[in-house]
Amino acid sequence: MDSAFIDDGYTLDGYIAERHGLHSELQFTYRPLTRREDVALVAAISSLPSNEQGMVDSEQKSAECVAKHLVSWSLKNRAGAAVPISPDNVQRLQPIVAGRLLQIIRGREASDRRPAVTEDPALRDMDAAAKN
Repeated sequence: MDSAFIDDGYTLDGYIAERHGLHSELQFTYRPLTRREDVALVAAISSLPSNEQGMVDSEQKSAECVAKHLVSWSLKNRAGAAVPISPDNVQRLQPIVAGRLLQIIRGREASDRRPAVTEDPALRDMDAAAKN
């Protein structure tokens, strides 16, 4: 059951669905930001200059926040190797995925629903027959 209270060490499972032609799915576990952490992030970003360097620094702060709050993720590179969680790797995500991750961790957006696992009746029948 979801709760509005964030306990210390509390984690949630998240999911970003595949968008064909843009990115693959991403499953992750994260610690949601508390209100205080969210306010601190917004304040830190708001204090940056409104120029190109300020925008770059804003993205860095956002990536640091995401990396700090991610516990695990299913991200793999093209060779199939697990990609470690780090601010640099968060910044290398497809922009839609990076933005969604930040908004989900901040509690501003819900995760996508994971696709339902459909049970194949033929497999169920074969399993039952094998047990008899």
